Amino acid sequence: MLVPPVIAAIAPTTTTAGTFSTITITGNNFGASYVNGTSNVQFPDANNGGAGYISTPANHIVSWNNTQIQVWVPTQGGSGLIRVTNNLGEVTTSAISITVNYNETNVNSGGIYYQPDLVNDNGTNGYTWAYNTTFNGNAPAVAAWERALQTWRCGTFVNFNRAGTTALACQALDGTNIVSFDGSCALPAGVLGISYSYYSACAAGVWYVTENDLKFRTNGTGGINWNYGPAPTAGGLYDFESVCLHELGHSHQLGHTITPVTVMNYAVGPNTDRRTLTPVSETAGGNDIMIRSVVNNSCGPTAMVALTAGNCAINAPIANFSGTPLTGCNSLTVTFTDASINTPTSWNWTFTGGVPAAFVGQNPPPVNYAAPGTYTVSLTVSNASGSDVETKTNYITVNNCPPPVADFSALPNNVCAGANIQFTDLSTNSPTSWNWTFPGGVPGSTTTQNPIINYPVPGVYSVTLTATNAYGNNTITKTNYITINNCAPPPTARFYRNTNYTLCGRHCKLYRCLYSIPHIVAVEFPGWHTCNLHCTKPICSL
Repeated sequence: MLVPPVIAAIAPTTTTAGTFSTITITGNNFGASYVNGTSNVQFPDANNGGAGYISTPANHIVSWNNTQIQVWVPTQGGSGLIRVTNNLGEVTTSAISITVNYNETNVNSGGIYYQPDLVNDNGTNGYTWAYNTTFNGNAPAVAAWERALQTWRCGTFVNFNRAGTTALACQALDGTNIVSFDGSCALPAGVLGISYSYYSACAAGVWYVTENDLKFRTNGTGGINWNYGPAPTAGGLYDFESVCLHELGHSHQLGHTITPVTVMNYAVGPNTDRRTLTPVSETAGGNDIMIRSVVNNSCGPTAMVALTAGNCAINAPIANFSGTPLTGCNSLTVTFTDASINTPTSWNWTFTGGVPAAFVGQNPPPVNYAAPGTYTVSLTVSNASGSDVETKTNYITVNNCPPPVADFSALPNNVCAGANIQFTDLSTNSPTSWNWTFPGGVPGSTTTQNPIINYPVPGVYSVTLTATNAYGNNTITKTNYITINNCAPPPTARFYRNTNYTLCGRHCKLYRCLYSIPHIVAVEFPGWHTCNLHCTKPICSL
């Protein structure tokens, strides 16, 4: 006789899903070990209010024996009764209900589940939505969406914003986060709105949101009519602000819950307003996602920068700026440009180490950094809705880039008049141009790096080189460096036969050699003896 498993206790009974949170199920008849494909722990499916169950992936089973199971609550798991299937395929449903306060979205890649981060997607520390032009033309809808946006911004300080419009109306991974009514890209029947999230990975286990598109039912279609508020919803209408708040929660990477009072509940009916984040659900879940999203990953975009209580209001400014150039040598002058959004009315700049060191106003004058080092820049912007500070640490780098040190050599530097001399540049610190001066030389000056110079007139001459790069120049003069001599021409050997002669006891032909000092020597020719072995006169060369 088969004995089904028995669930005696579950701890804790309040938990979260998609966060790798562990619950422990105790009882008996679970089976000695987990058998993939047979053993199972199932949770109510939060996407349909628990009408069905979702199975726990095998890699979410922490441990399994006959009396105890430890399991991670999977994403999409909801509140309610859980089911356990033992290794024989026998199933039991708990009499104990668990509460899942919030559910975080996971990315499933190759059967492995990852928690995606929010990042600095827009270059201004978060995500920016553009309104489809049709949506933008509906002022009450825009106002309701912005009320929902501000609720999240000031509830979890998520850096979500809006700016501009777009003709795009359909969801697609196209680099633009859009807010639109469905129109030609109709939503499925009975669906009030959808948040489409797109993900990227840049390394093993590093996943992040690259785009969010939001689409809502067109008013009056599919039996749906909106209350754009802010008055309470009645008369069979659906509250647009509540649905916007819910879909922005999905963009925040929160999944559905089954708890009825929460914004992220899987369904909302007519005449119902859910315009406030539940502290243990949306606020707690959003804060958990923010904790990992404000830390830089090992790759990919930089981290999201959280808003603050001072700038979370929808019309509060968000400070940002750029500078150019950001790096240079020695004395660097930087031009700063305000890139803050939401119409600030005041600007306060701090340029540590720069001149000027501070400025009040939107467009500061060029700032000079005279000494090598790294410098931090800060901008505080304000308007009637709040203020914000953007500090860029070590934003400016001034390097110590020296000018050249001029030097050269010449080979040879002591020659006869009319000879060529090769000059070689030996300057350091990477000069980019050279200016030579050669008094007495031909040519007398040049900008060639390694010139060849001719000196036609005897004398002693100096040489000057100026070496230049982007950071300065240096000049060296070597005085009396070149010596040009007046050299007599080399002797030309000439001879003529004088007579046959006996010299040193041998028969020789006697020639007279003509040098600068003529003298007579004996020279052997073929067929004659060598007669100069013991003679002191030099031998003429033929």
